[in-house]
Amino acid sequence: MDKVQEQVARRAYELFQARGGEHGYHIADWLQAEKEIMSKQPKVSASVKPVAPVKTSEAVKPAKPVEAPKVIKPAEKAKPVAANSASGSAARKKVNGKK
Repeated sequence: MDKVQEQVARRAYELFQARGGEHGYHIADWLQAEKEIMSKQPKVSASVKPVAPVKTSEAVKPAKPVEAPKVIKPAEKAKPVAANSASGSAARKKVNGKK
């Protein structure tokens, strides 16, 4: 933690204690402490250029819409081929790797 952040944390805790330790004001305490500490800090020199803020519309681009998955219907059961038919013999040969 850097020196300034430690000072802010210490001052925020002092504000918390001054209120009697009442919870629920931690953000207000932190912001008040930052304001006090930063007002005491020396101003940024002219040699340091501030960073231009990024517009929200440029920083966050909306995601592309996602298509719903297509429903795949189960295939119909194949009709059994008779073992003694000509087509049954050809099908067995293809499965077994023979021609």
